[in-house]
Amino acid sequence: MLAIIVAFSLAIVVKDIKDIKGDRIDGVITIPVIFGEHRGKHIIGILSIVAYLSVPILLHMLVLLPFSFTFGCLTYRLITRKNFTEGPVFSLYYIFLAIVAIIVYLNLRQ
Repeated sequence: MLAIIVAFSLAIVVKDIKDIKGDRIDGVITIPVIFGEHRGKHIIGILSIVAYLSVPILLHMLVLLPFSFTFGCLTYRLITRKNFTEGPVFSLYYIFLAIVAIIVYLNLRQ
């Protein structure tokens, strides 16, 4: 589970998208502040894909790769859309974590 926490630390920066203006005013340095909203969203989307793909690698469970790829692409799409809201992104994170937990549990029972 520590591997999953480390992996999703890459993707948690998604929360920085919602308050770009406030972060700029306050001098908070975030990816969207540094690169702008458009590029920042793409960078954060790519970090999310990396986070998803790192889970099966860190857990040595390649059976998770199709889930990681699918959830990574869906998350990227949600992050980079014009009307971004973080709720659906975090929902995907939790669904993916549930899938990982179920697969890990089933593998431990064997």
